Amino acid sequence: MEKVCVLLSTYNGEKYLDEQIKSLLAQKNVDLTLLVRDDGSKDRTQEMLREWAEKEPAVRILEENFGTNYGVAKSFTYLLNSGTRMFPDIPYFFFADQDDVWLETKCCRAVQKTAAHKDAPALYFSAKKLVDSELKPLPRKDIIRLTGTFWDYFDRSNAFGCTMCMTRPLAEMLQNDRYYEKKFLHDNYIYRLCLAAGVPIVCDKAETILYRQHGANVAGAAKRNLFRGIRRLFDRNRTHVIREMSEYLIKTHGKALNADNAAVMKLLSDSAHSVSAKLKLIKMYHKQKNRGWKEKLLFDVSILLNYF
Repeated sequence: MEKVCVLLSTYNGEKYLDEQIKSLLAQKNVDLTLLVRDDGSKDRTQEMLREWAEKEPAVRILEENFGTNYGVAKSFTYLLNSGTRMFPDIPYFFFADQDDVWLETKCCRAVQKTAAHKDAPALYFSAKKLVDSELKPLPRKDIIRLTGTFWDYFDRSNAFGCTMCMTRPLAEMLQNDRYYEKKFLHDNYIYRLCLAAGVPIVCDKAETILYRQHGANVAGAAKRNLFRGIRRLFDRNRTHVIREMSEYLIKTHGKALNADNAAVMKLLSDSAHSVSAKLKLIKMYHKQKNRGWKEKLLFDVSILLNYF
């Protein structure tokens, strides 16, 4: 059985925590280590984690800065950096949220589907089964839209951290990366780093977790809403995350990026103040055969209005 490390960051998670940890420890056909840290909970979460660690050898508490509030992205990054150092013989790393339930074959599916890439950077993610707070299925499906090209970089990310699996080389590629200081979410950033660097991304459209939708979610599976998207196009106070991320990636991971992809990212950066760069980007996007006219029109408007 392959060894895997699941990284769990908690914050006021007492309501669903036991159920989630039980599902993690019930994973089939893997040798699982659960590394946990608390991000400053005020409820019983810390006590519950210590109880689990006392009775289950597979549960390890990251004592250093346990209970210090970092925020979600820095907390998961801290776990990933620590896990790769603490467990040099573990080849696969997963993020886990405190309020979901994992199906028992989640980890072994990810391992099987990334086995061909084990010795190189690679990312796996899957679909989610959307459920309510009582784990009752919701009527809408988790729709994944991918073309398998770099131009997915400009779309909404489908790769949620709670479904991700990273090979050790990818985890090591992220060592000491301080992207969280830019307020980038960890899963959004890792997904786009992989697209930009040409890292293999394995998309599993099987639903491998029960993804709870409730009022306390830090992030949720929001419905795609055309009118909300249009409002954001004209919001002068919006953040330009994709452009800022592109500039950061070129600065920090420039040598690892695919040269053609880096050139597109540089054009995106320049397009904020250059009509020529805007027109070049639009021309390049229109050459993509796997994009429909609606997608091309939306891209055109987004570039012209500096949406990205």
